Amino acid sequence: MPLVAPSHQPLEILEKLFSELHSSLVLLDLQEEILYLNPHAQGLLELSLPLFQGKKLPSYVRFSSEVKKALQEVLKKGRSFKLLETQLKIKARQLKVQIELAPLGSAQKPEGVLIWISPLERFKAIKEQEKVQERFNLMETLALGLAHEIRNPLGAIRAAAERLAKWLPQEKAHYSPLIVSEVDRLNQLLSQLMDLSRPQKLHYQEINLNQILDENLKLFEPQCENLGIKIEKHLDPSLPPLRADQNSLQQILTNLIKNALEAMETQGGTLSLISQFHRYQSQMGASALEIAVQDTGNGLSAEEIQKLFTPFYSTKAQGTGLGLLTTQRLIQAHGGHLEIESQAGLGSSFRIFFPLRRAKE
Repeated sequence: MPLVAPSHQPLEILEKLFSELHSSLVLLDLQEEILYLNPHAQGLLELSLPLFQGKKLPSYVRFSSEVKKALQEVLKKGRSFKLLETQLKIKARQLKVQIELAPLGSAQKPEGVLIWISPLERFKAIKEQEKVQERFNLMETLALGLAHEIRNPLGAIRAAAERLAKWLPQEKAHYSPLIVSEVDRLNQLLSQLMDLSRPQKLHYQEINLNQILDENLKLFEPQCENLGIKIEKHLDPSLPPLRADQNSLQQILTNLIKNALEAMETQGGTLSLISQFHRYQSQMGASALEIAVQDTGNGLSAEEIQKLFTPFYSTKAQGTGLGLLTTQRLIQAHGGHLEIESQAGLGSSFRIFFPLRRAKE
């Protein structure tokens, strides 16, 4: 449906501009009736332009009192407003947003109002990703220094331990395999550090996300059976293809499934894999595909969740804390983000959102 706006506006240019922006834009006339909703606004407000054009927006979206007041000021006096934090109610959903309002036409004689809506959750996600990126930068510096200084001595220690095993008496020979085992564990840690320090070379292609989920899950089915863990799958059959790097997706899923199983290895439980299509996902500012890996293990406290992306912090006795950092980095390389929901004693849910737009190559 074409954009309807005041007659002196360059309609074709406005419509093309508004449809390309990754923000929610709404045009209302003097009666607060909908003139235009760009695609992101239609997703955010759950209003289809063909069905709701010409209808009063406040009948479907509940504004806070400060937004209502600002809207009237714009329509009557041509003033502009910017509300840094306010709320909208869309059906049963309460949404924290930043809103900007400006008059259409001239300030002296407004012909309508332009409303720019930005979910605050998106800004918070960007800030959190910036903090994580700072940690990655620190890890790169540490990894390069530590790997070169430690790897060569470790090789010599391992070789010496293997030779000692041949010379020591039988009752003392068991110490040598212990040394070799610990050296191998340190080498594995160094490999993880090096993985963090190397820039990821990604090869993008059209991926069937449900197929990748199925293939990864098959690798863990024997372990789940041994641990008494039930598997549940809830895969959305309507998922569109995702442009992504297949190896990276497999590594992301492997890391998260392993974490989920380790959270339930002593008491059993249920491992759930979920895929879902979101017509609009607020933190992405776009349509998105979601993968969720859920467990019914011991869960995490709020304090533990805050520390999860701290280098070398782990809730596991033999953990390095680097697996989740690597997972987060791969998700970010695809323009996605990770959300963690957990409660001590009630299990955890790791939710990944990938935007449905062309990844940077």
